[in-house]
Formats: sequence, C-alpha cells, structure tokens
Amino acid sequence: MPYRSRHGRRVGSAPPMRCYRADTWREYLNTPLEHNEEYEAKLQQIEQRRGTLSQKELELWDDIMAMEADRRDTRCATLRREIESYFDKPNPFPPPLQRSSFWLEHTYPHNYQIEHMRIFYLACQEGRLKDVEEWVRDRRDMLSPIALRDGLDVAAMGSQVHVARYLIEEVGVGITGAAVRYACKNQSLPLFELFLKHGYHPNQQVPSNCGHFGTALRHCLGSDDIMHLLLENGADPNAAPFMDGHGKMWGQQSTVPMDRASGLLLDIAVEKHSFAVVKLLLEHGAEVRYSRPLARLIRYRGEYLRSLGLDDDWQPLIELLLSYGADINAVSYGGGTALSATQYHMVVEQPSQQPCTAGDERLSSF
Repeated sequence: MPYRSRHGRRVGSAPPMRCYRADTWREYLNTPLEHNEEYEAKLQQIEQRRGTLSQKELELWDDIMAMEADRRDTRCATLRREIESYFDKPNPFPPPLQRSSFWLEHTYPHNYQIEHMRIFYLACQEGRLKDVEEWVRDRRDMLSPIALRDGLDVAAMGSQVHVARYLIEEVGVGITGAAVRYACKNQSLPLFELFLKHGYHPNQQVPSNCGHFGTALRHCLGSDDIMHLLLENGADPNAAPFMDGHGKMWGQQSTVPMDRASGLLLDIAVEKHSFAVVKLLLEHGAEVRYSRPLARLIRYRGEYLRSLGLDDDWQPLIELLLSYGADINAVSYGGGTALSATQYHMVVEQPSQQPCTAGDERLSSF
C-alpha cells in the first residue's frame, strides 16, 4: 500500500465520512444519541439561572457535561472499532486519565465564581503550601473530591510540585488529564517524576476535545530530559492522534483511539532538527517506515535554514536515519523523494552515496 501521511494536515481538515468505511459511517448515523431528560432539565435550569452559581450547582453542571461526553463516546463505538482494526494487535494502552473539571477549559483560578473556593485554588496555584494544608485540615467539609482534584490541577498549572505532592501523597488525590497537560505546557520534569511515582503511565491518553491531545510524549519534544524519562518508562514513540478528521465526531474531553503507526513524532523532531531527540526516538523503537524523515529534513534545510543564511551540520542526522533503515527512495505524501527534494530546494550536498532510482519524480511536490 502506498505511503499516505495521516498527520499532514490540521485537525478536522477532512469530513469524517471520508475517513471511515461506508458501512461504518451508516451504522454510526443510525445509532441514536442517548438522552437523559432529568439531567437535561437540570442543565437547562442551571443555564437559565442568573447570577453566581453555587459550588454544588457548578459541580452538577460538570457532572452533566461529563455524562454528555460519555454519551457521545458510546455513540462512537462503531468508529472506535474500525480504528482499532487498522492495526495488527498493538500492545494495549492503559486506561486514559480521569477527566478534569470543564471550567479549567475556559477560565483561570483568579476568575473562579465562588469566592471562598477561589482563595483555595489560588493558594494551590501560587504554591502556598501552609494555606493549602490549613484548608484541608480546618475546612475539609468545604472541599469536595472535585474541589481537591481541581486543586491538584491548578497546582500543576502553576508548576507547584510541593503542593501537588501533598495533595497526591497526603490527601489521596488522583492524577488527572489536566495535571498532565499542564506538566507538558510547563515542561516540568519534577511533575512528571512525581506522577510516574504515583501510577501515571506515559501511554495514558489525556481527555481532550475530539481527542486531539493524545499522550504526553508529543508535547514534550522540546525537552530531552522529559523525553528520556517518558521513553524509559514505556512511552510509545509510534503513537499519535489522527490529524485527518477521524476524531471529529467525538465530544469534549474524549479519548479517541490513537494512530499506532504514526510517524508524527519523528517528523516533528526532524523538522526541529534535533539530533538528540531523533536519536532518542529511534533508540526507543520509533519506526522510520511510518514517516518520510529524509525528505522532510531536506525541505526544512531548503526552506528555513538557507533563508536565514545558516549552514549547520545536517548530514550526521541523515546518516543516523539511514542507519535505522530510512528508505532513500521512499516517496513522500506529495510524490517526491529525498533526491528530488534536494533538486527542488537547490540543496547541493547529496544526502547519501547510496544509489537513488527515483530521482525523476515530481520536483514540485514539497
């Protein structure tokens, strides 16, 4: 089967009916979305309320939104089955991380509606451990399990490792998707070390809109230390979210089955021209046959490095990729090869002395 990139375009770029077989799509369309009239009525009442909602109402709203996400996931069962059938018995992933509160998607702790809870969340975010301990000790009746979970999330938002450690180890708060997402955003090695110590696995998916986030590894390519830590603890370098519309029918905070034969991470690392990260990925099982790293590297050199007048040492990276089995004659998504890319981008140096038999491919396909 010819190579076809499944991650070359932005999320949602193709209609879902073009991503699935016709029978799968029909079955999905014929599956009704389950409704719960009681909870829908409660949600309508909350939405019609004016003024500040109570903490219980906010938590009820969050529960209803989580149930809505579950219903959409249930309807997508037939789509899930087709995606899982693409791959020949891949190693099973651990269960996804638990969902976080929906308010974290659209606001910050300093804007939280409930004043007394805002004080607690700010203490977590700003790292005031004594204040957090006082809240847990003296006002525990005001802190529901959801509030404590949110406290861990905002502590991770602020990279407050000592507060996160206290909430996990002393209070028993579980690790959530938002906590890992903020650890990625802040490139926080200490947070990842803490999470791994308490049961987190790098292959656990982070619930996100249409499943676009995937796992942590893709979001930590800028940190050699975090990459090494995650890969040493079992992160799959060949797994990434589908970027072509497969997840479009899922809802908020969903975990869509991932592409288990993706070259996305290797392609990104090559485009960043990071020899150390590319080497790490290859050493931990990244398959060069899932990507087209040679053509990408040459294109990057031609379009970016030369435009800046830079002339870095790029051939060791190509030699590394070739040593791990990169096919110098592989045809990229646009129809070109590594050799045609050198001609199109006027890169004088040849990528290798190995013979290339596909140099007559289209030169304008990069």
